[in-house]
Amino acid sequence: MPRISNNQIFSIFFVAIASCAYILCPKIVADIAANNGWLAVLASFLPGILIIYIYIYILKKSSRSFPLMLEDHLGRIAGKLLGLTYVFIFLLSSIMSLRSFVSFAESTTSPGIPVSVLITLMLLPAFYAVRSGIVVFARVSEVIFFLFLPLLVLMMILGTQGADCKNLMPFGYVSFRNFINASFQPLWHIGSFFIILTLSYFSNNRSKIPRMLFLSLLLFIVLASLMSLVSIIGQGAALTAALTFPLFTIARATSIGGFIKNIEIIFISLFIAGIFVSISIHWFMACYTCQQVFQLKDYRLLAMPTALILGFSSTLISPNLDMLYIIWEKVAPPLFSFFYIGIPFLLAGILLFKPPPAPQKGNGLQAPLDERWETRDVKREKG
Repeated sequence: MPRISNNQIFSIFFVAIASCAYILCPKIVADIAANNGWLAVLASFLPGILIIYIYIYILKKSSRSFPLMLEDHLGRIAGKLLGLTYVFIFLLSSIMSLRSFVSFAESTTSPGIPVSVLITLMLLPAFYAVRSGIVVFARVSEVIFFLFLPLLVLMMILGTQGADCKNLMPFGYVSFRNFINASFQPLWHIGSFFIILTLSYFSNNRSKIPRMLFLSLLLFIVLASLMSLVSIIGQGAALTAALTFPLFTIARATSIGGFIKNIEIIFISLFIAGIFVSISIHWFMACYTCQQVFQLKDYRLLAMPTALILGFSSTLISPNLDMLYIIWEKVAPPLFSFFYIGIPFLLAGILLFKPPPAPQKGNGLQAPLDERWETRDVKREKG
């Protein structure tokens, strides 16, 4: 089995989750919780911790990766049927990310370019990433992360120009129902950590997976709340909720020193890089899950037929940008939350009554016994 580092898994998670969350959350939470939307994002950290604990518990109780763990815990037939369902859920995640990129490009940077060209431009590098394998994709994601994070911080700093802190008032004045609803919006993005149920078994240091997950969650919540905060203090809650891409509007209006303008290229670069990682990792999960369910020799053989599904479906899923936002706000949260958060909770409840796997088999946080001895022997030789 190929091995990737925890730093590479961290990079995949952060960039993939951040890509859609940072462009969608400011508008949606401002529409629901007004000027206190950034507090709702910050409050989602607590239930996020619970979600991470559930994933860690499932890993401790499973000797095989997702989706094979479903057959171990639910039975062969139920496990295969549920695993097959997840193939379509992962494909839908890629389709939604791809459609977000197309809609963004159509409405902001490239209104004259045909949709088919935009889809092809994004699918080609993602197809190459899936075909190259998880090791190559992980290395590319690590490079993207080290470019992504500094540019994101720079954009937040520049976005505070002309900010008015009065836009945050009245502080905490929001209905409990709206606050909970707004907190739920970033929470279902956190459900994308579900992929760790597979990636953990590719890790070269499984014991450090919990620490990596909590650091990923903390960084995501802090930066997501800051992005919403910057958008609200820069434009006000009403304008943030009304704009299609509020952060892009801030980036377009920002200048450096009064003479360096049009720095929205930073925002565009961040979004395209993040969307690439998001599409690729969910695409990989769809192919890998299908390969495991049907016991195929190689998941990369599925890249080409699924590419056609992604391309055609992304043009059909939403006729316009307004409908896409309705899907992101009303349909996507309960749908993806059920599969990425709800089913893991049910699975964890079932595992309460099952013994842990034998030491020689290992689990998601501990390599099999023979593999551990092999690792120790390699370290001794290097020493």
